[in-house]
Amino acid sequence: MIFTTKKEVFTVSEFLARQPKESAQSKTPQQNYTPLMGFMGIDVTHGTFFSPSFSGAYWMVFGVAAVALLSTLLEYLYRRKGKEVTADIIATSTKIMFPIAFYIYLYFGIIAVF
Repeated sequence: MIFTTKKEVFTVSEFLARQPKESAQSKTPQQNYTPLMGFMGIDVTHGTFFSPSFSGAYWMVFGVAAVALLSTLLEYLYRRKGKEVTADIIATSTKIMFPIAFYIYLYFGIIAVF
């Protein structure tokens, strides 16, 4: 993909013409393959985001978002009821637990890779 052996060469007049000649690649049919985008030979398709290897990242992001929303909602509800001490405990524990959980996740991620 990055290095190809067969190259198509255009002359300057063909390159600057309003209707350049068709390349050989445009004549070959695509077989159920519609890339959304690609970069340096890595093509991203619709199936990339819903593959089993990618679902772990989705669960991680949605889990963190759910915990953050839940803690914010609980803190707001307790402040609204006038229980400032309980709301401060929720806010403080959230501020402490998010970095700790991130470093634990990072530690086990490094151990799993190496």
